[in-house]
Amino acid sequence: MVEGEWNSFKQILGKRSSTMEDQIPLLQARIMQEETQVQAKIKEIEHEWKENRPKDASSRPEMATPQIKKSLNQLTLLGTLIKQTVEELGRVCKAKELLNMELTDAHYLDSLEEDYMNLMQVWQSIGEIWQTIEKIDQTPFQVYVHKTVKEALDIKQNELREFPNRMRSYQIYEVYTEFLKAYKKVNDILSDLRNDAMKPKHWKELLAKLKITVKFNDITLHDMWCADLLGRQKAVNDVLT
Repeated sequence: MVEGEWNSFKQILGKRSSTMEDQIPLLQARIMQEETQVQAKIKEIEHEWKENRPKDASSRPEMATPQIKKSLNQLTLLGTLIKQTVEELGRVCKAKELLNMELTDAHYLDSLEEDYMNLMQVWQSIGEIWQTIEKIDQTPFQVYVHKTVKEALDIKQNELREFPNRMRSYQIYEVYTEFLKAYKKVNDILSDLRNDAMKPKHWKELLAKLKITVKFNDITLHDMWCADLLGRQKAVNDVLT
């Protein structure tokens, strides 16, 4: 029932008289039809939410940023469907009340709507934090300063720790928390690699072992963070020693 039809329906009931009583069964049948359609939408949304809501995050660091964008787009679309259906359910419930029909639970979607809002808040908050990480990501390695990066990562880690419990219960929170912990460890490795003992021949050897094809002068922190320095620390140590 669209907004215009709902307003017409209310006007009809407002002018209710003895001559209108014969129309009540027709209105009730119309509302029952509307309710059937709304219930079908609710089942569709419940299935869509259960199967496709972005509740999990990939553990691959190179997916961190695109995953945030994709998840927020998904949630925006799902949120529009949820909002429309909640409004339609509310109008059906109000119409049944006015027609003295057996009432439907107007709050049936409350828990799903709450879950949606919490999940959206988690992704939005992580997205805000990751805007800073993206900027750090683009730092050319040649101008990298360990202390500057460490301070920025510490600030973002503290912001994550301040998330309320309802947001920290999502797997997404755990994944991005682990990302930051790993970044801090990698930052210490990068500090070791910035020493004067690392000559061009050492860098050539290291980049080959890390399978980084970017030229040394063009390397960014993103390239280094995605090279799995923690998992390949032996290769790094072999070059350093």
